[in-house]
Amino acid sequence: MLSVGCARVSASTDAAPVFDDDPRFQDDRGAPQSADRGGPDDVSPDVSPDVSPDVSPTAPDAGDAGHPFDAPPPEDVAPNPGDGAVDTGLPAPCGTRNDPCCRGLYCNTGFQCAGGVCVEPPCGRAGEPCCDPGVCGAGLRCAGGRCEVPPPPCGGADERCCASEPLCQGGHSCTAGFCRACGITDTPCCGGFECSANHFCTAGLCRPCGTDGAACCPGQRCSGATACLGGFCRACGLRGEPCCGTVCREGSCAGGRCV
Repeated sequence: MLSVGCARVSASTDAAPVFDDDPRFQDDRGAPQSADRGGPDDVSPDVSPDVSPDVSPTAPDAGDAGHPFDAPPPEDVAPNPGDGAVDTGLPAPCGTRNDPCCRGLYCNTGFQCAGGVCVEPPCGRAGEPCCDPGVCGAGLRCAGGRCEVPPPPCGGADERCCASEPLCQGGHSCTAGFCRACGITDTPCCGGFECSANHFCTAGLCRPCGTDGAACCPGQRCSGATACLGGFCRACGLRGEPCCGTVCREGSCAGGRCV
């Protein structure tokens, strides 16, 4: 048997096969044939020419105009509710309760700008505007649209005398800055000389007069069915009583008595 020696070709060399000149490795056109490199030392991959490589599609190039991936979203797409408030194009509200101050400074009537927010102004306390409608806190009064401490009461019994007339209510006179009862029994004379009915002023005090058993009022006056007899008012006019002057309600007046 004829033994043919074959040289081993390294898979990593770029040199042409040494068998190109051997007639046994040329076809009928004289072109070199590929050597059979099978065997344990063959490291060339077995790639079938009719098998296409598995190439995964790649993302389109950013410059490919018109590709669906590059189309911008329509402008009229409603925003996601979580994306924030929708700009309606209208100015934001301002100027009323809990709204921002208009231009950062101004609020509607009845509100004031505090810290950039329109709030209702404080009211009802001393020195503050009266709360609607004219209401103030306890112990205060609304005067001229503002709450104030009212002056202490005056003019009544044992109250301070008022600053203007009348200084005291009827039946009272201003004595040492306070209104004291006057004009009645055993009280000061009102104004220094006046007393109520059936009283007269004597020594600065009002004393009763003109009633049955009381002193006669100045001018010997007595009231009702009484007559001034001996400086005192006595019942008169009935039978057995003194005549009321010269008149009797019962009988007739004879010798100063009714008979």
